[in-house]
Amino acid sequence: MIITKERSNPTTSGIKSEVGFTIDPRNLAHVVGLLRDAYSDPATAVLREYAVNGFDSHVEAGIASRPISVTLPTKLEPHLTIRDYGKGLTPEQIENLFCSYGASSKRDSNDYTGCLGIGCKSAFAVTDSFTVTTFHGGKARTYNCYLDESEVGKAALLSEKKSTETGLMVQIPIKRDDIEELHEKAAKVFRYFKTKPIVENLSKEHLPTMERPRYGYSGKDWRIVLGRSDDEDSDSCVVMGNIAYPIDTEQLSETSQRFLQQDVEIDFKLGELDIAPSREELKYNARTKKALNDRIESLAKEIAENAAIDIGKAPSLWEACKIYRSTFGRGNFGELLKKHHKPMFRKKAMKDSLIKLPES
Repeated sequence: MIITKERSNPTTSGIKSEVGFTIDPRNLAHVVGLLRDAYSDPATAVLREYAVNGFDSHVEAGIASRPISVTLPTKLEPHLTIRDYGKGLTPEQIENLFCSYGASSKRDSNDYTGCLGIGCKSAFAVTDSFTVTTFHGGKARTYNCYLDESEVGKAALLSEKKSTETGLMVQIPIKRDDIEELHEKAAKVFRYFKTKPIVENLSKEHLPTMERPRYGYSGKDWRIVLGRSDDEDSDSCVVMGNIAYPIDTEQLSETSQRFLQQDVEIDFKLGELDIAPSREELKYNARTKKALNDRIESLAKEIAENAAIDIGKAPSLWEACKIYRSTFGRGNFGELLKKHHKPMFRKKAMKDSLIKLPES
């Protein structure tokens, strides 16, 4: 994904000399430690980052409709395995991309979710050692990635075998006490993937969570949520690049805040909004705020117009009332819609979703 950079114009008059900022190699371990600690939810980050990288690999290879494979850990086999079937990585790419902090090959295109150059090292947030197997050029090469005494990390080639496969496989040891939590979070992470991964060992109780919530009224790139599972908050979110980002309504206009009092999902194309370095939330700079406020304003008009048309075409008063209740009848959200359109059924204005029956 292309990273947008906002810069103010620096003062250049009167400069007598300049010194560039650098990173002292002696402090590199500290900087790397900050990157590893960037995630507030390391387990979710590991699932998200490697799964997104796998999906990106399939996009690059022209097989975006093929699912990646995920094997969740069990008590008997406490490893998380994420496998894609893309092109794999050469030894040079392992060294220059996978093992290089900040390096990324995806910053020139919005076809890919990745861009930050730290996601493929996110396993270090939960473990000191994990393995990576790359299938490329007729070889399967397995590396042990580990934190050495430098605290920066190294990748040691463990084996090299002949193979006709392609792709990349990451295996991460998971503490037994964290296995159940990882299953729960996996279902939520993979819910919004365009091509859902094939997930093995997912606990039955978490299977429903992997499905999207129930929707009421919806359009091409938005949905009004009717209900989520009991353990989930009912908050609006942005879906961008297989990932759902919660929306901090306090960062937006009053109109947007009223609109988002309903549980709404809004799709954005990759690159339309900026994200935080951890990829856990949006970056609320001027560009992102404007894009959100503008989209919400247009959505309010679109939903009001579409709902009014559908109410007018409803085959019965009952169906008209159902549409009204899911749109115009939703508190402040509905009042906002009414500013853009007045719904009518059979040439009579609708003011509520109640059906009055005669006493007989």
